[in-house]
Amino acid sequence: MKTTKLSPGLSRTQSPMSNGGNGNSPQRKITFKGFKVRPALPEKFEEQTAVKLLNAVTAIHECRPVQDSFQDLYKGVEEMCIHKFAPSLHAKLKNLCEQHALALGEQLSKQIQTNSAQEALSCVNSVWEDYCKQMRLVRQIFLYLDRTFVLQTAGLLSLWDLGLRLFRDRVVCADQIYARLLSCLLAVILNDRSGEAVDRSLIASATRMLHDVAVYESHFEPAFRQATHDFYREAGKEYFQSLDVADYLKYCEDKLADEGERVLHYLFPSTRKPLLAAVQQELLEAHIAAIVAKGFESLMDHDRLQDLDRMFRLFAAVNATKELKQAFAVYIKNAGRQIVSDTKRDDSMIADLLALKARIDVVIERAFARNVQFVDTVKESFEVVINERPNKPAEMLAKYVDMHLRSGTKGGSEEEFEQLLDRVLTLFRYSQEKDVFKAFHKTHLSRRLLLGKSSLDMEKAVVSRLKSECGTSFTSELEGMFKDIDLSKDIMEAYKADTQQKHNLGPALMGVDLTVFVLTQSFWPHAIALDVRLPTEIAELQQHFKTFYLNKYSGRKLQFNCAMGSCVLKAHFLKARKELSVSHFQASILMLFNTSDQLGFKEISELTGLEEKELKKTLATLANGKVAPLQKVGSGEAPVKADITVTDSFAVNSKLMTKLFRIKINAVQMQETTEENTKTKESVFNDRQYLVDAAIVRIMKTRKTLQHAQLIAEIFKQLNFPLNPNDLKKRIESLIEREYLERDASNAQVYHYLS
Repeated sequence: MKTTKLSPGLSRTQSPMSNGGNGNSPQRKITFKGFKVRPALPEKFEEQTAVKLLNAVTAIHECRPVQDSFQDLYKGVEEMCIHKFAPSLHAKLKNLCEQHALALGEQLSKQIQTNSAQEALSCVNSVWEDYCKQMRLVRQIFLYLDRTFVLQTAGLLSLWDLGLRLFRDRVVCADQIYARLLSCLLAVILNDRSGEAVDRSLIASATRMLHDVAVYESHFEPAFRQATHDFYREAGKEYFQSLDVADYLKYCEDKLADEGERVLHYLFPSTRKPLLAAVQQELLEAHIAAIVAKGFESLMDHDRLQDLDRMFRLFAAVNATKELKQAFAVYIKNAGRQIVSDTKRDDSMIADLLALKARIDVVIERAFARNVQFVDTVKESFEVVINERPNKPAEMLAKYVDMHLRSGTKGGSEEEFEQLLDRVLTLFRYSQEKDVFKAFHKTHLSRRLLLGKSSLDMEKAVVSRLKSECGTSFTSELEGMFKDIDLSKDIMEAYKADTQQKHNLGPALMGVDLTVFVLTQSFWPHAIALDVRLPTEIAELQQHFKTFYLNKYSGRKLQFNCAMGSCVLKAHFLKARKELSVSHFQASILMLFNTSDQLGFKEISELTGLEEKELKKTLATLANGKVAPLQKVGSGEAPVKADITVTDSFAVNSKLMTKLFRIKINAVQMQETTEENTKTKESVFNDRQYLVDAAIVRIMKTRKTLQHAQLIAEIFKQLNFPLNPNDLKKRIESLIEREYLERDASNAQVYHYLS
């Protein structure tokens, strides 16, 4: 084996195999040997190196050129750390930096006391920027110390964090500095809020400094929030008094946007939420009730949708939609009650309610973002409105539908009618008196069907929608009316075929076209039957049809009601021939003048058999209308138009002048009489009595024994139409008389069910 000397303390032993030879070469091995004498550091190494390093730091602090290169300084720090002088070096560096921070604090304290707020911030910003540059240079020199000794020693801050800590404790938080700094910073922000021109970069630098030295959230934010509260509290009081609600809401929106911009320009994201909350609290939450009371109704009255949208968004941001929703409900109820409760507006009630609903829907859509709570508020409020006045709204709703069905598509297309029907059914859903609507709709439907005043397709569309809303039981009678109309058409076709085949009509009647509607009594409203002596021709046709029908359908009973009957008469006047579309009552009167030139009221009454009230109404339509086939004969030659009296006499108006060939005079048949209206209401009341009786029996059968108050409460729960406690008491008394219930022997307020 061969040994080669490398350097003091090192030797290398070569092996024959070390050079990758053929196996016959000698092997080499490396052997390490320590120095016999440890190398010694230069004399005063620690002291000289520390002085050199600290002088460099002092030069940096004093903004003087550094004598040594940064490479030599870095190497000096490295050697100090390698030779275990790091603790003393760190202590000396920390002490030097602390002395520098103290000096900066004293210097800055003197500078900012006499300067203006913006100048003071400029001084602080200058000192802070210089300090940060110095700390970066110091850290570059002592980077080896920072990454070895400081990192490995628990409880020590990095050199950068140490510098921030010293700047915070000795400069920012020093006596007379922080209070002045904070007041200057808040003063400049106040100027910015007041619209004055400020240097936002100075504010941004100051807040970044406070954030870097870890006093932004703990010291600055609380004071800033309090200043924000104070500023906007006074601003809110001032502007709320001087501005109207719409302008005040715009002011609030603008100020919230301004504060959001301030966060972006010179504050930190963590400030945004509490800052906006402070503004909202002082400008909005403190004035919620006053804003609503002062301006909500006016905004609604004038359809200020943009302002209402702004109000909704601002209120939603502070969770005050409850107050807005309550004001919205009050507005709807008040506006609706003005419509429903005013008897002078009965004729326009539904049109006005639909107009109000349309306005409210626009507000919901464009101002309140179709918020579910507000949609429910609309529903609840309209339910109160539509049920505010018993029976009348439901009755007028049926009349409104009747008016539009009679006009058919004259008022618009079928599409427009469908849209109108949707709106009407919305009000219908709100009503608790659907039975009242049904009763009046049934009466009006009967008129339209019998007089041919509407489109059958539109009628069926309405009934179909009602069926989908209320179920089959609600529309079964209405559907039965349509079936009767269809069956009547088949019966009339069979009648005409039979008449043509048998030729059993007299010559005078062969040219008369007869149409009879055969109606099932249980489906149709109970019409008030009025006796009238029909003209001979009509009476013969009537009898002829009766014979045919009873022969075809044996065992049935046929009863004629002429109240809804109509006919067309051919009339010869002095200058023209006309066709008169009249009711049976009108025809009975007019045909009397075929044999008489003049007839008195009493004579007409005796010949037609009409009662006085009906006769006066019918004669008025014939003699006092715009186109009058009769004229009331006065003392002179001119016809007299006034109220009909029993002493009047009538004659044919031979000078009738109109361009129309067919004249319709039977419009009176479409008008509802007071008696019919009363009878319809009575039918509703009777039907309700049956429902109340059934509900009471059903409840008592289940509960067996109940106190009066409990029974009344249960009835109100089960029945969805308005009830009067006095009426309920009468129904209970009726059931006691009929032995469905009995009073308790010892307590008259307790009822027992009798099985």
